[in-house]
Formats: sequence, C-alpha cells, structure tokens
Amino acid sequence: SDEISLLDLWNVVTESFKPIIFITVLCFLISIVYAFILPPVYKVNLSMIASEAPSVNSIQPTGGALGSFASLAGINMPLSTDSVETHLAIMQSRVFLEGFLERNDVVPVLYKDEWDSELGEWKAEVPKMWSVVNSYRSLISINRDSSSGIINLSIEWSDPEIAAFWANQLVVE
Repeated sequence: SDEISLLDLWNVVTESFKPIIFITVLCFLISIVYAFILPPVYKVNLSMIASEAPSVNSIQPTGGALGSFASLAGINMPLSTDSVETHLAIMQSRVFLEGFLERNDVVPVLYKDEWDSELGEWKAEVPKMWSVVNSYRSLISINRDSSSGIINLSIEWSDPEIAAFWANQLVVE
C-alpha cells in the first residue's frame, strides 16, 4: 500500500541513526574549529546623552498647518528640527568620514594587508576613498533612542584600543 505508518518511519530513523549522529558530530566539530580559527572581534560601545534640546522650526505656523494637513493623509511631518539628528547625520556623511579617516590615518589600518608599514607606502594602488568609507561604515553603528535621548555609538574591530580611539575621535570631531 502507499500509506506510511509510524512504525515504518521509526525503522527508517533507527536504521539511519549512525549517519545522523556522525553528521551532527562532524558539523559540531567543524563549527568549534572554525570558531577558534577566526580572529577575535571586539565591540566598543559608547553611550552619550545629547546636551541640546530640539529647536523649534522657524516656520512653525506653516509647518504646523502642513503637518496637520499631512497627518490627515497619513504622513508624519516633523514640526521641529533637531540639531542632534543633524549632527548624527553629519557624523555618518561621506564628506565627514573621508576627512576623519584621513586625519586619523585609518586607511592603512583598515587595509593593513595592502599597506607596507616598513616602507610607509602602498604595495599596490591606493584604495579608493569611497571603498574606504564604505568599509568603515560597515564597522560602525550609531543609534539614538528618541524616548531617552541616549545615543549609542559602537565600533567593531580586531584591536580594542584602536576601536576605542576611533569611537572617541568620532565624538570629539
């Protein structure tokens, strides 16, 4: 018959018990070896509280009227500009990050395999700045909790001291 009983399923599982256990143990051992081979990555977290209160937009009556009208359409329009949000946007902008990376000599650290530290020059061609900025952006995370006003900046890197330096310099600049 075409029906499968629970007894048939149980027989298949018991017959395949050794290969199932073998594959499970093999995958476990491979994952353990992989975990020990990977270089450690440290995460530096920096928490800040904004010192400024949001400033009200200079066109409040117009913005308020448009905001009320837009809310009827289901669109939320901000009624105030937040200088903290502006500073956070600048901190994540390409122009700011390009200057930051150049001033703090981050490029040779990010591309250490392509940098000859003894000669102080690149082994091949200099990495493109857009690539450097994108690589750096993948290492940082900036989040703001709007209810508490706390800003969290985190940087992941293989050297905790360098990551802490970068985080502190981002805030200073």
